[in-house]
Amino acid sequence: MDNDEAPMTRASRASFAGDFQLRYRAYARDHGTTSEQILTYDRECYPFSLLLPYLSWLSHKWFEWNELNPGWSVHAAKENADFDR
Repeated sequence: MDNDEAPMTRASRASFAGDFQLRYRAYARDHGTTSEQILTYDRECYPFSLLLPYLSWLSHKWFEWNELNPGWSVHAAKENADFDR
């Protein structure tokens, strides 16, 4: 961990986990499946990089969001809430 990074607190871990669950469900829904089904599929297709497809999808969604919301360069709490909506 770099000196500039704050350690994750219990609250920040809970917030991250909540975001992850919400976004992972959206990832699954976007692929017409459930979270469990897409996790199984990704585990079979990408055994050494399980989260790669999800992270790629999420990165693309952030790119789309940024295109619709020009001028935002920092994804702070408000931007994350807007993105999740």
